[in-house]
Amino acid sequence: MMKNDPVQITREKARAGIETVKTAEKIMLSEAENELFAHFADVLEYPGDTHSDLISKCGSLAKEAFAGSSPLLHEFADAFHELTLDESREYYSRTFDLNPVCGLDIGHHLFGEDYKRGAFLANLRETQLPYELKQEFQLPDYLPVLLRLMTKLDNDELRASLIGCCLLPALKTMKEALKKKENVYGDAIGFLESALLSIAEQSLHDQPGVENERYQYA
Repeated sequence: MMKNDPVQITREKARAGIETVKTAEKIMLSEAENELFAHFADVLEYPGDTHSDLISKCGSLAKEAFAGSSPLLHEFADAFHELTLDESREYYSRTFDLNPVCGLDIGHHLFGEDYKRGAFLANLRETQLPYELKQEFQLPDYLPVLLRLMTKLDNDELRASLIGCCLLPALKTMKEALKKKENVYGDAIGFLESALLSIAEQSLHDQPGVENERYQYA
């Protein structure tokens, strides 16, 4: 295990009751998957002038990466194509900045106010040092930063743990909170969760000696 493994503390928490998702020991991402998640990280940032274009680009990349379109991504795209940029920014702020239950800081969803989140953040910060992740003004557990980290890691074992122990458990919590509020970002988070679940399931299917049907993302 890497000394600065950011999910070590999460594994310990998982043994106390956090539901994690089983993956193979290592997960590699295809070029199309890497590009998709890098663009999706930008979609989850505060909307800029190219926000609608980024969402459309993610739709095209999802078809390439997963050989099919996503109804969740279509719903999300349709909702934002009807909004002006100012309306999109207001909606984003109401969703994430003014609503801690649905915030984009993953550690909050994993640990709440538990002191262990501090160790999680410290380990993440050390792991992220070699990479350019557009993180200057964000905490290390900010979801877009973690998505960029996932695409840049050269350690496939650490990527598998990041997906199974950190991202998927937090995304499930976020999706449920957003759906309760009938917030269209719930579709975006739902798409991201299902795409990562597909990859996690496929990693097990590809593991020698393991038989498993690929999870079909929504």
